[in-house]
Amino acid sequence: SVVAQILEGLQALMQDTRAALPAPTAEADPGDIGEMDHTTEVLAVIDCVLEDWISPAIRDLRAVIAIYPEEKYRCG
Repeated sequence: SVVAQILEGLQALMQDTRAALPAPTAEADPGDIGEMDHTTEVLAVIDCVLEDWISPAIRDLRAVIAIYPEEKYRCG
């Protein structure tokens, strides 16, 4: 699926961005965003987006495509 491929590209970009950021300066509770330094907060948001939204969307799209032929959903 083209959409899954785009999401995988976004996932890779976010993972690369996360890897390029400096390590958090201190241990912080991920649920307590108000007490985090900027870098830790950005890392936490990236982790949440990847785990809660991007990865499940890719998984679900791949699962649907495995059940129904992709050709049915092509545009143009």
